[in-house]
Amino acid sequence: MLKTFPVWLLFFFAITGWGRDNENLLKEKSREFLNLKELGKFEQAYDFISPQLKEMVSPEAFREAWLRVEQMFGNYIATGEATYSVSTEGRIVNQQILFESGTYTLRIRYDDSNFITGYFFRDMAHAEAMPAPDYANTEKFTEKELTIPSGDIELPAKLTIPLNAEQVPLVILVHGSGPADKDMGIGPNRLFRDIGWGLSSKGIAVLRYDKRTYGHASSLDLQCFEIWDKTGQDAAAAVKFAAGLDGVDPSRIFLLGHSLGGYYAPRIAERTPEIAGIIIAAGNSGKLHELIPYQYEYLASLEEDMQPAMQQQMDSLLLVLEKQARRIEARDFDKETPASEMMIGWNACLWMEILDYNQVETASRLELPILILQGERDYQVPMREFFGWQTPLRGRDHITFKWYPGLNHHFIRGSGKPNPQEYFEPGNVSKDFVKDVAQWIKKHP
Repeated sequence: MLKTFPVWLLFFFAITGWGRDNENLLKEKSREFLNLKELGKFEQAYDFISPQLKEMVSPEAFREAWLRVEQMFGNYIATGEATYSVSTEGRIVNQQILFESGTYTLRIRYDDSNFITGYFFRDMAHAEAMPAPDYANTEKFTEKELTIPSGDIELPAKLTIPLNAEQVPLVILVHGSGPADKDMGIGPNRLFRDIGWGLSSKGIAVLRYDKRTYGHASSLDLQCFEIWDKTGQDAAAAVKFAAGLDGVDPSRIFLLGHSLGGYYAPRIAERTPEIAGIIIAAGNSGKLHELIPYQYEYLASLEEDMQPAMQQQMDSLLLVLEKQARRIEARDFDKETPASEMMIGWNACLWMEILDYNQVETASRLELPILILQGERDYQVPMREFFGWQTPLRGRDHITFKWYPGLNHHFIRGSGKPNPQEYFEPGNVSKDFVKDVAQWIKKHP
């Protein structure tokens, strides 16, 4: 749920196989699947997904995903064009869907029995990339395409580095939850691109990469994996890779984690001693099983004229989340508990790690510089989470805190009551945010 409210991510699971091409059949099946969801016939739509996926996704979580989509994109209007392709991931239908806020592409994957094995919003068809921010001076840096080896996979990456760089500091950008590309594209906005170009305009190299779950989800044991497996190990691999780059000072490699990446940054730093400092951007200080129900309650509060059927479904969802939160808190589960019974379909191993990990205590043990940043308009990781870092850690010379009035979860300026739709309004990461990160890094030679 963190990073960005992960509504474009519905489910991202491994494929089991594929058979002969049935392009027209699968296109029609995709349209029928979406129409059933829009009509509220979730039980019938649920039958479209594979038995393996059902083991990880409960009917309640399945229904919940569509509610989140409509809260983010507005009401469903119609399905548009569809394209078909076959790859190593399986047979894919890319189905355009028109919502009130624009047209989006849903990527649906099928197995050889024509069951859906995964589907997620990936590329926003309506959204051209927001122009570069005015603080980015492309004449001061160069951008290179790279690949970062991490275990048995390679992650596509981009390095922005000042021209004629000699022993410059470098920042590695770490995503939140859900699959995301190296630019962290969300609608027209490119959060990591903005940060990378902004910092490199100020003499700092930046390395950003596709998250493992963006293109290599099948590399995970989807029955039992931890945050380290999908986030931490790749960040640690990026640190080691960055140390060997020409022009980079290997003793000044910093980590900037956004949302779940910020929450997890202390753990990554604890296990990766080469890191010179960490930046926690919109990272939660409390437990995720407490924060996630709050996020849903907030989203429900935005709907002033919710239809009775939708209200009933939302009330039911909130009750399920409350029950799941109590179960997690009581540790009333084990590694064999199906993900479909756990909150938002995260597997039991991951929830065990979350319960055992105290990010604030971990940060308190680190002796390296820490910068903690927060947007005041962030409804996903609200200000209470920022104070959860600040209260126990204030007074330590190596830890700096700052929050920004008017900035949302993505550190983009907005106004009014924060809502998911604003994530798809064109904007750039705040100039003040980039400036403060650059100044803080330069204070730590």
